Amino acid sequence: MENQTYQNTPQIRPQSQASIPSTSNWSKIILFVIFGLAVAIGLVLLGIQIGKKQISKPITISLQPTFFPTPTTVNPTTIPTIPKPIVSLPAGWIYQSKDCNVGFPIPPKETPYYQPFNPNRPPPVTEDEGSGRFWDFPRGVSYPKLLSKLLIGDVEWKQASATYAATDEASGYFSQTVVVSCIPNGGRYTNNSALIASLSTELDRYNTSDVEKEMQPATYKIKNSVPLSRWGEDVIDLVVTEGIVDNKYTIFVTPQNIYEVKVFGNTNNDFVKETAQKIFNNLLFD
Repeated sequence: MENQTYQNTPQIRPQSQASIPSTSNWSKIILFVIFGLAVAIGLVLLGIQIGKKQISKPITISLQPTFFPTPTTVNPTTIPTIPKPIVSLPAGWIYQSKDCNVGFPIPPKETPYYQPFNPNRPPPVTEDEGSGRFWDFPRGVSYPKLLSKLLIGDVEWKQASATYAATDEASGYFSQTVVVSCIPNGGRYTNNSALIASLSTELDRYNTSDVEKEMQPATYKIKNSVPLSRWGEDVIDLVVTEGIVDNKYTIFVTPQNIYEVKVFGNTNNDFVKETAQKIFNNLLFD
């Protein structure tokens, strides 16, 4: 047998090539990337648009005004000052003054405020027509019934009054009178509350006293009191029962004086009474 020579040849395995993705897989990857970029770009653009709207949107700020109260200083030991009213008088009226630091607005001595005297038919004293009456100032004296209860020591009262009367009239009849009486305050009263309290005490003392009361009522009783503002002052309107008759007064204090103001008379002439009220309403206190 022939000698056969065997040569051992090593077996070499072929190297395997790396797997290459198919075309369909690449298409999917590319589409996924494009979709992702589109979403990202859309979100960015949306954010930019929202930001622009926020910036361009106006901001409204409502400012509310702040009010601060005006500070006031009150001195309890002094009487507050009230602005004086601006008075406009009818044509022909003028202010006249005498005592008590008060001006009286007086109408002219002419019709309709003046009643020419009729010598051929003298009227009864209670009639104004034909009486020769006019508003005379200063004219008349009447006892200050309330203020007199507050007199101390040798203090005396003063008075200014306007009376509807004829020049030579002396009958004692009062058609209409506006009267202002006063006494010095002298620091006794700083307000009307103190005044009314003191007056009430003095009236009670008078009512229970045994002194001779002469022409005055036996008793005085304050029936009603109303605080209000008049003449640029804080005042008190009173209704006082004097015996069995009710009478009206106005009282008040200033740093200088204590006042009693009254309108009274017996006329039935409405125009005369209205004129008296107009004088009263337009008194001017310094």
